[in-house]
Amino acid sequence: MPDNEGKKIRMVLVGYGGMGKQYAGMMADGGIEGLTLCGICCRNQEGQQEIRQRYPYVRIYEDTDHMFDHAREFDGILIATPHRTHVALGVRAFRQGLHVLVEKPVGVSTMEAKQLLSAHRQAVETHSPLSREAGGRSRHPAKPAFAVMFNLRMLPVWRKAHEMIRGGSLGSLTSALWIRNDWYRSPCYHRSSPWRSSWTGEGGGMLINQCQHDLDLWQWLFGMPESVRADLGYGRFHSLCVDDSVELKFQYSGHLRGNYLASSGESPGVNRLEIWGTKGRLTVENNETLTFDENETATDEFARINQEIYGKPAHQSRNIILEAPDNTYRLMLQNFADHIRYGRALDVPGEEGLNALELANAAYLSSWFMEEIRLPIKDEVYQNALAAQVRLEKTLL
Repeated sequence: MPDNEGKKIRMVLVGYGGMGKQYAGMMADGGIEGLTLCGICCRNQEGQQEIRQRYPYVRIYEDTDHMFDHAREFDGILIATPHRTHVALGVRAFRQGLHVLVEKPVGVSTMEAKQLLSAHRQAVETHSPLSREAGGRSRHPAKPAFAVMFNLRMLPVWRKAHEMIRGGSLGSLTSALWIRNDWYRSPCYHRSSPWRSSWTGEGGGMLINQCQHDLDLWQWLFGMPESVRADLGYGRFHSLCVDDSVELKFQYSGHLRGNYLASSGESPGVNRLEIWGTKGRLTVENNETLTFDENETATDEFARINQEIYGKPAHQSRNIILEAPDNTYRLMLQNFADHIRYGRALDVPGEEGLNALELANAAYLSSWFMEEIRLPIKDEVYQNALAAQVRLEKTLL
């Protein structure tokens, strides 16, 4: 059991933008047991003034150098900065023996993300609970923790779907179709920050931003596919260089085939995942309802015994009763604190953040090279292809 059980985890928030402000409120109001907000790293003068007014007891770090120079004052960081900064900040934190909770995506490319995973492994080996400062006092008592903010996993509907699939309720999986075009974003959103919706600033469009949540859920439910084929629309709905329309086809080694369709330019949209198996169909809608159409006889068994030309299995439909949802961000923060204090398993360990990123990278490669991409991808190929997109974007803007 960690030797810091009972001690509060002192967190510094890095980034005070849209999500950063939400995280600050959640960590400062005492609602996360065993975790406290002790600092915020914010370069913006207006943001600093707001922090002084709302959180007068919190230390302000004017930049990341200032923050890391005072790393002995805190135990971990929550990274809520633009995508391309995630890896560098995480690596620096692990070198200081700090805990890291990072907003999705874990990085913009698998090559960069693997640098972060490597830094975490080295930190775990170097900064063990037995490491001591001069004078015998432990600086950061627990081994450095690493988690990714894929908070949708905490919703009861997805946890139940995961349980049913893994428990065999659907039998052998055959098909999955997810239509997710309720991500509508107007030009106002795309202009809200200079780094948004660009190869240079964000490292991509929908696939690297909104769809990361869905791609994480996909791999969590079904595992990683053998290959990905993509048809992407770049600036289909608005004047953008990046993707705002996504159609993916996932190929698995067994009978399972998957399709995922998403866009950020259509409204009203749909959020509906249908999963077929030999024992029936499971439908997840709007991140909140779960319906199971259960076959009375599994399709493979029915095929063996049926003697009617147009016969098909009878089925019963039922809504699955779910727990009332809680604030998923708070649940993630609580899980992070409990892992550090009590050794409880992380709901989304850092290494799992690589999977959703690799699916996005594979989809981009498929679109650019117009071919099916087998996994794992070649990291260097993607890194070079992404750099080419950045160069092209700069010539167009």
